[in-house]
Formats: sequence, structure tokens, C-alpha cells
Amino acid sequence: AGHTPLHAAALAGQTRCIAALLGPRNKDPPAEKARALSARDAQGCDALMLAVRGGHAAVVQELLQRGADVRFSID
Repeated sequence: AGHTPLHAAALAGQTRCIAALLGPRNKDPPAEKARALSARDAQGCDALMLAVRGGHAAVVQELLQRGADVRFSID
């Protein structure tokens, strides 16, 4: 519930799917990629959190290389 395609790929450990969804790597991602990376599901988890929870190390690395924020905050 409330999962984006990026969330689904992170949950499933699909590194290549994440690469396709986010496109070319940039150190400073454009605004739409930053929004995709920081989007939260109904439980407040972003794609990085879901990948960590699932133990998908390659996905975690891919998300970090693409600018995922490692800081967690409760809004």
C-alpha cells in the first residue's frame, strides 16, 4: 500500500530495475529523482529503508550512489 515502483524494486532486490527507473547516475540528482528517492510509503519508509530491511546490499549501494539520503527523520 502506497508503494512506488522504486519501492517495489527495492523490496524485491531488483538493482537493474532501480537503475532503469532512476536513469543515469549523478552526484546531485535532479529534483524528480530526489523526490523519487525520498518518497515514503504508508509506514514512512523510503526505498533505501526498504532495501536495508530486506537485506538487499546491492540495492542499498545503488540507491546510495544515486543520492539516497541516509538520514532518517520522523515527520
